Amino acid sequence: MRFSRRQELLAAFLLGLLAIGIFNLHYRSPILTTGSDARFSLYVTQALLSTGSIQLDSRLEAFGPDIRQDYRIEEIGEHLYYYFPLGSSLFSLPFVWAANQAGYLVDSTQHEDRLQNLIAAILSALIFLVTFAVFRCYGGLWWSTLAATVAMLGSSFSSTLGTGLWTLNFATLFVMLSIWLLVRRDSAHSTTVHPLWLGSFLFAAYLARPTTAVFILLVFVYLIWQDKREVWVTAVTALAWLFLFVLYSRAEMGVWLPPYYLPQRLAGANVPLPIVFYGLFFSPGRGLFVFSPMFLLLLIVALWRWRHLRHEPLFWFALAWMGLHTWTLLRFEHWWGGASFGPRLLTDIVPAFIILTAVLRKRWPLGLGLPARRWLLGLGIVTAVFSIYVNAYAGLYVPATSLWNSMPDIDKAPQYLFDWRHPQFAATQTANCARDTDFHLQRLANHETVLAPYQPGFALPWANAAPEGTYKRDPQWYLPAARRRAAVTIPNPLGSFKIFLPVLANGAQQLGLLVGWDLSQPAGVTAVCQPAFLALRLTALEPDVPYTLHLTARSAAQQPIVIEFNGDVIDTIQPQPAYQEWHIPLAGRPFHPDSYDLFTFTTPAGAPPDLTLQAVTVSPADKADP
Repeated sequence: MRFSRRQELLAAFLLGLLAIGIFNLHYRSPILTTGSDARFSLYVTQALLSTGSIQLDSRLEAFGPDIRQDYRIEEIGEHLYYYFPLGSSLFSLPFVWAANQAGYLVDSTQHEDRLQNLIAAILSALIFLVTFAVFRCYGGLWWSTLAATVAMLGSSFSSTLGTGLWTLNFATLFVMLSIWLLVRRDSAHSTTVHPLWLGSFLFAAYLARPTTAVFILLVFVYLIWQDKREVWVTAVTALAWLFLFVLYSRAEMGVWLPPYYLPQRLAGANVPLPIVFYGLFFSPGRGLFVFSPMFLLLLIVALWRWRHLRHEPLFWFALAWMGLHTWTLLRFEHWWGGASFGPRLLTDIVPAFIILTAVLRKRWPLGLGLPARRWLLGLGIVTAVFSIYVNAYAGLYVPATSLWNSMPDIDKAPQYLFDWRHPQFAATQTANCARDTDFHLQRLANHETVLAPYQPGFALPWANAAPEGTYKRDPQWYLPAARRRAAVTIPNPLGSFKIFLPVLANGAQQLGLLVGWDLSQPAGVTAVCQPAFLALRLTALEPDVPYTLHLTARSAAQQPIVIEFNGDVIDTIQPQPAYQEWHIPLAGRPFHPDSYDLFTFTTPAGAPPDLTLQAVTVSPADKADP
């Protein structure tokens, strides 16, 4: 169908508005992952602009010596380097340079977060435009615009790429540009894949994210199948860039390739493959087809009508890409991708579904009758709307979906990936609190979390009361609770010491357990759940001596706070915005000598207490206390 000049201008205007809308949607999202794997990536960019080196020694001095233990930093040859791929740092050079010209330096984590968020949003808009260009090779103007919008908003292109500058952002852009060159030739819009550009894009994708090696390998296979003449120029171009990168790595770090680029990093899975497969595609915590059911419908239709697609090389290309990438993740111990939203590690194959969509459009209607097409249209609308809700709304604008990963820590309790009672995309703060409370109190009751005896008069340090320090991942987490081996508790006769053969070292024990509190602030902890709990093991207290609970607390909400001790109300306080001291007698209250004692903080109205504690101490009663 030919369009008038006016229609084309209208479509271009609409496309520009959509790109700006996607930029704003991602840029304004309150959920940010810039402090995750991407932390320090722009410090590398700033170091390159300032010193010409990727070494971070001087840049990280302000963080102190503990920075050497940060998982994002590695030490090679007595120098500090960023552990994750260099691609994002290198490709961010124009953005950071422009920021520097405006007087904005990457000299703090706050500055890095803001710039990362800006770059990620710009890349999202560009990925949307390239996705439109891919679809435009096979479809009409309006269909291509609609398809690109749905693909962008209904997938982890939004819920993952829109929250931070992951290695995926630049990799996805270069992968989509590579696909665009392939489909232009396949759709006869071009007589060549432009091998110099294609080879450069392939290397750029690898530099940003090494797992794109699967895609790169398949591109070479596809070119051998389709046009052997162009495969050599493409391969030589990509290998030339790789050779330069290897030489730079050897000269700068003394290694042929940085550790992150080595395939051994993906080995080590000890979970049965069917369970990982279910987790990747159908679990309520990470399942691709749960978070983007439109892709499941797309795959079902493609496999159902495969006879109409079997002569399309890109059809087999897309299926092989999905299969091989999935196989690499089946071998990966950390296949759920840590604290992310939905199927972050399957974002790599979202472009494969875009290819599949384009091929289906090329061969439509696939021999289907009108009733079948109407049914598919209806299912397509339903699954697309749900996918957009999950990824563009829940994943970007519902903070509870992000907190779902830490209540409890999903890396230490990955069994919740399979819990349909608490799917991540439907998370609420109330549900997160209920799950976290149940998890930790059950561990206390089952003696899986063992607290050290509390010594009277000792001010509780928050770092020693965090729940993350009280448990490790169960090696059999993927089995139903009834089938897991019972945890074996080994008594520690050395008290506060632990044995690390062949030496004896002092080890800090867990003195308390805070459940339902925000521990991110150094000045205190804030109750964000109703109720919030503090568990102590008060076995060192004398039963006949009166004791007092001392609190230094404040509350911005200025609402009554009910404090219970082992289920009995001991006082109601109403803190003000400024810190105050409270002295609450525990006289006559029975302690649990063989277990733990529980302080509970609630509000009569049922809202989260919004109580910030700066100090908590249990000590013998002082006659001077009011």
